[in-house]
Amino acid sequence: MRAALLVLLLSCSFTVTKNPLSYEDLSNGQRSAVDRINANLQRMHDALVTQGGPGIEGILGNAEVGFEDIVIAVNLGDGRARVTVWEDLTGGQKDLIASWWQLDPATTEQRYASMAYDYMALHLAALEYVYVVQGVERVFETRPRLNVERDAQRLVAALARDQLPELLDLMTGLCAPMRAQYDATWAQHYGPEGEHQRYFQEHLREIADPQHPTGYFYYLCRWMEDARMRSSTLADEMQLIKDRFGDL
Repeated sequence: MRAALLVLLLSCSFTVTKNPLSYEDLSNGQRSAVDRINANLQRMHDALVTQGGPGIEGILGNAEVGFEDIVIAVNLGDGRARVTVWEDLTGGQKDLIASWWQLDPATTEQRYASMAYDYMALHLAALEYVYVVQGVERVFETRPRLNVERDAQRLVAALARDQLPELLDLMTGLCAPMRAQYDATWAQHYGPEGEHQRYFQEHLREIADPQHPTGYFYYLCRWMEDARMRSSTLADEMQLIKDRFGDL
């Protein structure tokens, strides 16, 4: 599975082995995004440690930006939180995102910052917890990616219910128009069963295409909505991840 993700990103002129831009080489907008993403990685780490850990020390301070012409928010288990910032998107990609949410350009830019630098940063931090507890190679080789992303969203929702309820409200507002537009395409493939897991993995290149990731953000909405309905605490969700596949 990790190989499939790497091939997908490499096919879009994205390489995870390149040296990331130094902080000094970033624009003011990119620096602001990096600071915000890193703060959210730290937020998740602090919350995990408060609940007995383990934490996610390996990814702290490792937000990486500067990816032009692609839309990504990805953690490949190599200690980097890679997120595309608004200024590096093409005009067409900005229009696409605006169409997902049915918003004007100025409002879309504002909402994108909250979605990408806050919510998705927390999601990448939650994925790091899954990797730490369950082992990177075992996660990619053994677990259905659909379930890994779902588990990460459960951590995010549990934290946000306690600390950032307004972020869940914002995401719910963004997801409503996505559901209205794309349920007909993907709702039949979304669910907990093996057939849904297989569909997600077999169509990963289409769903998570960094040039046109509509499918991935549709699934993100579904994971968020399901996770928001749970009443479990962060500690509960951490324990479920440990029980499901971990040694801790």
